[in-house]
Amino acid sequence: QRFPYGELSAVEVSSRRTRLVARDGRTRVVRGVRGAAQGNRFRARVLARAEAAADTLPADHSERNRDG
Repeated sequence: QRFPYGELSAVEVSSRRTRLVARDGRTRVVRGVRGAAQGNRFRARVLARAEAAADTLPADHSERNRDG
């Protein structure tokens, strides 16, 4: 099962396991990522891809267009 980047809330890295956390609180252990060093590299890669995916989405200007 994959989480789309828009559904991800966090990437938790511990000394042994790396977990993806969805916005609704579900967690999934990432297979193939072992140890804190690999987990930190994985988290950086996920964050970079999530930021790139967010840049392609249409911007929400609702706060900028408010009167007041």
